[in-house]
Amino acid sequence: MNLFRLCGDVSHVVSIVVLALRLNATKSAVGISLKTQELYLIVFVSRYADLFSHFYSLYMDDVNNWTVSHYASYYDRPLILAVVIKAAGPDAAAMVRRRPWTSGWTDLQTASRAGHTECVRLLLSAGAGLDINVDNTMSLTALECATRWSPHISPLLLAAGATIPPDADDRYRTDESGAAYLRKVAAAGGFKAYEKAHRQVLVALAAKCFPRLPTDVAAQVVSFAFHVGYY
Repeated sequence: MNLFRLCGDVSHVVSIVVLALRLNATKSAVGISLKTQELYLIVFVSRYADLFSHFYSLYMDDVNNWTVSHYASYYDRPLILAVVIKAAGPDAAAMVRRRPWTSGWTDLQTASRAGHTECVRLLLSAGAGLDINVDNTMSLTALECATRWSPHISPLLLAAGATIPPDADDRYRTDESGAAYLRKVAAAGGFKAYEKAHRQVLVALAAKCFPRLPTDVAAQVVSFAFHVGYY
């Protein structure tokens, strides 16, 4: 089964390449039926529809499942990513932590660089946080990818256990607001300590504005209404 599916996939890719070369050589689409191409598209899309409900082979699981999750992370398709994670079941954590041979980037690193918040949340909930401090081929962790290109993702990763290296100012190329945030978190002793201190400041402010509001209620309101520790 693995060999037949692999041959089918390779044949599909080769046919696309041949078609593209023919179009380029003749500078014409004469003889190529649009309806035929539409039928081919339907066939090759529908042939993988059962991927989410049945396991066929290791090749299908390793290549197709990971390919879908990777591109969903890259192109910000959280609904597709959620379906793939659910379909993977107990293997979801292994799937989202996989380091592909093509790029060496995990899905979490890819989504963090692109700044896709919902995809990052889904990946972390599926178990991607177990490799949150792992470097990719550019020697960048998910946190470094976020702070270089999408600083708003950094709090999510810090809350999930990402660590800030001592030389963060030298390694992280980010805007000043992102760098200032990392310095505040590092100075507080980590995200949990910074989150706690941040909450205390907001509760004290709420107590001044609403003196009759009980402290424990104010703490609950602050935690519910604000992203404590995220700024």
